[in-house]
Amino acid sequence: MSRDVGHFGSSSTSPLVLILDIPTLKSCSWAPGAERLDGFVFGSRQKRGTGVDAKWRGRNRWFQTRTIWFLLLCLLVIVACQGDSPGVSSADSPDDGEVETANPSAPGLEVTIDSITAASLGPGFAAETGEIDGSSYVFLGAAAGLVIFDLADPGQLKEIGALLTPGPPQGLALLGNFLIAAGAGGISVVDVSDPSSPSQESFIPGTNEVRGLAFDRERNIAVVADFAGVRLFDTSATSQSGTLRELAALDFADATNAVAIDTQRQLALVTGDSGQSLAGGVVRVIDISDPTAPREIASTEITGRASGVAVDTARGLAVVAGAGGPEVEGSLHVIDISDPTSPKVIASIDTPGTAFSPDLDVDRKLVAVVGDGPQRGSGSMRLIDIAVPTRPIDVGGVELPSRALGVRIQEHGQALVAGGEGLVFIRYSSGSSR
Repeated sequence: MSRDVGHFGSSSTSPLVLILDIPTLKSCSWAPGAERLDGFVFGSRQKRGTGVDAKWRGRNRWFQTRTIWFLLLCLLVIVACQGDSPGVSSADSPDDGEVETANPSAPGLEVTIDSITAASLGPGFAAETGEIDGSSYVFLGAAAGLVIFDLADPGQLKEIGALLTPGPPQGLALLGNFLIAAGAGGISVVDVSDPSSPSQESFIPGTNEVRGLAFDRERNIAVVADFAGVRLFDTSATSQSGTLRELAALDFADATNAVAIDTQRQLALVTGDSGQSLAGGVVRVIDISDPTAPREIASTEITGRASGVAVDTARGLAVVAGAGGPEVEGSLHVIDISDPTSPKVIASIDTPGTAFSPDLDVDRKLVAVVGDGPQRGSGSMRLIDIAVPTRPIDVGGVELPSRALGVRIQEHGQALVAGGEGLVFIRYSSGSSR
């Protein structure tokens, strides 16, 4: 009979089992005069008191000692091998101060391109979806302005309207029949009540290049990331009159790239360049509980230029795309913001090429991140499973014909990607890989 006295391993590797045949060891003996060893003796059953018995007891003790040291050596080898197993990080807890870097796994989700639709105003930078009078539409921020598509059949997207704007819209938000389009030239409020004939209702010039927009629908606040800071606007009258009222501004020493809002904690997460490193980025935590007096309460550095950001409010997480560069690969960083005064990078994972923009599929605990593809001039969308935030896993993706700059997750495993081809509609199999 055998007994399992040692079990070492993890869920990611096959377990190693050490089996000792204890009954056999106890019953083995080496009788005086025997010409071979029949077993290791852990206890002699010979009568004590004779010189011969004492001789064999001495030999037994020698074999016992050698056996114990041999077994201990085997245990050490097994533990060492398990510690070096691929895919297992020594940083099992985010509290130990280490950053986990998980290697992409084999694709676990099926990802397919459903349609590619060119836009009349050039390559896309950002996309937003919404309903007007019960019909669904896609609003694309393109190189020369705003383009509107009918979303009735995602596989057959149809451009129905367009409007030239002072610069490429890089942040979009729909409020009633008005669309806020923040871009390089400033902030346009566009009347889209007739999607086939959009018109500019009002315009706020920007002192710097506007790079991102986030909207808090509960408090009617819009936060705009411009080249060197953030600006806050009251949108309570926008859906009726198409106007915005500026509340406050907060400047930074370094450039900003994107913004997202944690509505539960009343925070704005702002990404930008780091003044400490040419190849690094920074994520700033801004308290907007008083929108007339925003203040920076914390920040954290990441590897790679910090580009896009998205927030999982329920779990207190932010995901940040690290754009990378000549010496740095693209990456996705998971940041714990449950304590806003002490944001912490708890995991990072490499992405092919350059990563520009993430969006969350909160129900499936997936992040879609887009950027450059493995081939020159190509793009990509990768899906990262963050069901376990400290162990993100690349579970699938697709290469795109050209660079991808923005992504918007839809229901039922669908995504809209803005890029060099205009608008790409993508489907992926539902559910998390874990």
